[in-house]
Amino acid sequence: MVTWPGVPHLKPFRALRYDPGTVGPLDAVVSPPHDVVTPDRREALVTASPYNAVRLLDPETPAEAGRLLALWQEEGVLVREAEPAVWLLEETFPGLDGGTRTRRGLVARLELTPYADGQVLPHERTFERQKDARLELLRAARTKLSPVFLVHEGRSPTLPDRAPDMEATLDGVTSSLWRVTGRDAIAVALARIEGRFLIADGHHRSAAAARVAAARKGEGSHTYFLSVIFPEREMTILDYNRVLKDLNGRSPEQLLAELAKNFTVTPSDAPVRPASAHEYGMYLAGHWYRLVIRPELVPTDPIGRRGHRPAGARALQRRGGACARPRA
Repeated sequence: MVTWPGVPHLKPFRALRYDPGTVGPLDAVVSPPHDVVTPDRREALVTASPYNAVRLLDPETPAEAGRLLALWQEEGVLVREAEPAVWLLEETFPGLDGGTRTRRGLVARLELTPYADGQVLPHERTFERQKDARLELLRAARTKLSPVFLVHEGRSPTLPDRAPDMEATLDGVTSSLWRVTGRDAIAVALARIEGRFLIADGHHRSAAAARVAAARKGEGSHTYFLSVIFPEREMTILDYNRVLKDLNGRSPEQLLAELAKNFTVTPSDAPVRPASAHEYGMYLAGHWYRLVIRPELVPTDPIGRRGHRPAGARALQRRGGACARPRA
C-alpha cells in the first residue's frame, strides 16, 4: 500500500457518493448529524427526497440501512469512485457576528490507532449504548456512512481554481468538495496536515470502527475510518449548554451552597460566557453566576484526563447544576 511521507496514517479512498444525474440537486439528499434530527425533521427530509441520507444515518433499523445501501447502488443512486482520492472541503456558514465564515479541510481515511499511541486523541467519554448502536449500523451497512470530525495542527488546503466537483447547502451551510487524485497531487494535499489529531466529534463512530477492526484483525480497509480534518485555527468553539429541569428538592440557595464546595461562585449583572478552561456560566432563579472550579480539583496530568469530562463538569453533574461548558 502506498504511504505518504509525514502522514503515514492518512490514505485516499474510493468514495461511495450520490450521483447528481440520478438524484438531482444534492441539497435535497444531505442530512444533519443523526443525533440532532427530530422525528418532524426526519419526515421533512424524506419528503424532500426519498434518497435523503437520513434514511441511512438514522434508519428505522440497521438492517434497513443495509438494504437501502445495496438497493441505491443497484439503482445508480450511489456510485463508487473509479480511483482512490482525497477530497478538499470548504464549508461556508453564518458567523456569530452576522457575517460569513469559511473553513477548509480535507476528507480522507485515517488509520485506527490506540489513544495511548498519541496520534489520535479523544476529548470526551463514550457510552456503551451509543457505541453498540453505531456498531450495529456499521455491521449492517458494511460502510462508514459519516466521517469522524478531527482537528490538526497544520494548515488549510489550497483549493483548485475551478468549480467544485460536488456542492450542497443545508441549513445555511454550503459544503463544496473537490476531488484530488494521483500520487503527486494527493501528496501535496496531505503535506498540509501536521501534528496529532484531536477528535472533535464522532467518538462513538470511531469506537465502533475500532471494534470492527479488532474483531476482523489483519490489514485492510477495516483498519481505517472515514475522517474530515480541519486545522485547529479555523475552528469556532461555541458554548455547550445544559438545562436543568428541576433542582431535585433543593432551593436555589441550597444549590449555590453546594456548588461553593467545588467552585468559586461569583454573581454577575450580565450574562456569563466562559472565558477560559474550567470556567462556567450559570443562570439560576433569574440571576447569572460565574463558576470557576477550585484549582485543587483540576488534574495536572494531561494523559490522565484523556477520555474524561472536565473536572468541573463532573462536579456540576454531582451537584445538579445547570451550566455552560467551558471553552476548550
